[in-house]
Amino acid sequence: VLVTGAGIGEMVLQMLVGLDTP
Repeated sequence: VLVTGAGIGEMVLQMLVGLDTP
C-alpha cells in the first residue's frame, strides 16, 4: 500500500474497524 490519501484512508478504516470489533 502506497503512502497516499487512499493508503492513509485504508489504514484509518482498518484501525477503526479493529477498535470497533472486540
